Amino acid sequence: MQLNPDIGDITQLLQNSDSGDLDEVLNLTYNELKKIARSFFSGQENAHTIQPTVLVHEAFMKLQNKKGLDFQSRGHFYAFLGTIMRHVLVDYIRKKKAEKRGSGYSEVTMVTGLGSTPSKWDILDVDRSLNRLEKKNARRARVVELKFFAGATNQEIADVLEVSLATIERDWALARAWLHKDLT
Repeated sequence: MQLNPDIGDITQLLQNSDSGDLDEVLNLTYNELKKIARSFFSGQENAHTIQPTVLVHEAFMKLQNKKGLDFQSRGHFYAFLGTIMRHVLVDYIRKKKAEKRGSGYSEVTMVTGLGSTPSKWDILDVDRSLNRLEKKNARRARVVELKFFAGATNQEIADVLEVSLATIERDWALARAWLHKDLT
């Protein structure tokens, strides 16, 4: 999913986030963030109890509680929000599992393009695997996180991580192979 190029430049609003401009940033990015959140649940039954709207709102509430944020670009903002959404989703699933001990609770899965065909894995498994990958290669783990949880393209990831497109393509191929092996 490509970040919407039609959204106005939010960088200045993000840099002025202490002045209450985060509400305006949410208004400008809300639909795009919901698309990203919806992508987490694509191909699933509606048995899970968290909705994309709730995920976006929870992530934005966490963002508003952070002080001293300095986003260099819209891409950095989406990358940061993607990370927050990952943590909100993982925390939510862990809490629900603890409350229900799995009884009557359908795990949230994500559809991935790690192999030649899309695969469905539990987000907690993906999170644990990403944590393992991060210990081996932090940039590759970040590439996966930005693809899965921020919906960024390879070029957007290259811009955010300030490396070449070829580096991201290589990191994505290697990370994808590593994750596929780790998750199967």
